[in-house]
Order: sequence, then structure tokens, then C-alpha cells
Amino acid sequence: MLSIRALIFYLLLLTSVTCFSAESRFLLVKHPTTDAGFIQMNYPNARTCSAYLAIIQADKNNPLASLSSCNESSYGSNLPYRATLRYKAYNFVVDLEAISLDECTAVVDSAVATGAAEVVVECKPK
Repeated sequence: MLSIRALIFYLLLLTSVTCFSAESRFLLVKHPTTDAGFIQMNYPNARTCSAYLAIIQADKNNPLASLSSCNESSYGSNLPYRATLRYKAYNFVVDLEAISLDECTAVVDSAVATGAAEVVVECKPK
């Protein structure tokens, strides 16, 4: 079984760039026991977020399926850490926000280790 961090990275990796829209572009992952958001990816548009969400929900074994949603408003004010990644395949930037430095760093390290992304801004407090 994949870890939650690995699954989050999988979500980041499978994106495509489309026209810009501010609607529902924030993919929030909630903690399974507290129901509080702990990771948020800020995608360039709603279509990209929806595509990720569809991928998550299509995999019946994915524990994030019921924990993830695209939202019109950001949960970022509750997430004190941020990193910025540039995804090489489509040359776009994603802000990752996290509840802890460890969560932030784990997702960033996974993305960089695969060669899919490079760090623009390291994980740090906002």
C-alpha cells in the first residue's frame, strides 16, 4: 500500500495545463481522523484540480479518495508551510502548502527524487 505522501506526489505528477480559472483550483487533502486539511496543492486552474480529483476517485484502493476535494477558496491560511515546485513535463508551477515542515518536505523530496519536478522555493514557514 502506498503511503499518503506517495499518493499526494502521484497527484502532483499527473497534471496537465489548461486555461486559467480561479474556481475550485485548490486541492485539499484532509486528515483521516481529524478532518482538518493538512496538505493543499494550488493548481493553475479548476480543470487541473478536477482532473487530479478524478484520478484519485477512480482508484478504489486510494485512501485519499474520500479525503480530497477541489475547493474555490484556499485553506492555506491554516497551513503554515509552503514550497513551490516547477513541474518539468508541462513547465508549470505549483504551490504546496502543508500543516508541518515534515509533511511539506516529504512531498517535495518525493517529487524531486523522481525527476518530475524541481524546487523553486524550499519548504519554509510562510
